[in-house]
Amino acid sequence: MSLRKLLGTLIVLGSFFIGSVTACGADKEEILRQINEVREERGLSPYELSEDFCRYADIRAGEQEKCFSHTRPDGRRWYTVSPSVYRENIAHIENSEQEKYLITAWMESDSHRANVLSKESRKIGIGIYETDGEQYVVTLTD
Repeated sequence: MSLRKLLGTLIVLGSFFIGSVTACGADKEEILRQINEVREERGLSPYELSEDFCRYADIRAGEQEKCFSHTRPDGRRWYTVSPSVYRENIAHIENSEQEKYLITAWMESDSHRANVLSKESRKIGIGIYETDGEQYVVTLTD
């Protein structure tokens, strides 16, 4: 599968991973580790996982099943979930093959990569919502 097709298949609108995460096994600590590995490779300070941001990211991840978009199901923009977050990345993972190439696809996108590598951001929230063997993953950063 080509990288361009993978981006289209993922319907990626932003975020992070490096390497692979086992199907249905993505967890916040592993995602954080992978994001921080990418940041460290580029000389950036690591993100700190914020419990508050994770709660907001969990809300957004749950909303993705209804409306996979940076617009919330009620029509409001994503940032209305909290006044403390400034960047959102979302992903819909349909199978383990997509999981393996997710970071590669995102790092090939200027806007997605910019969110992962933001020099201004220090805190991150990671939300994961799973349904019918698929996952919706959201990161929110300050």
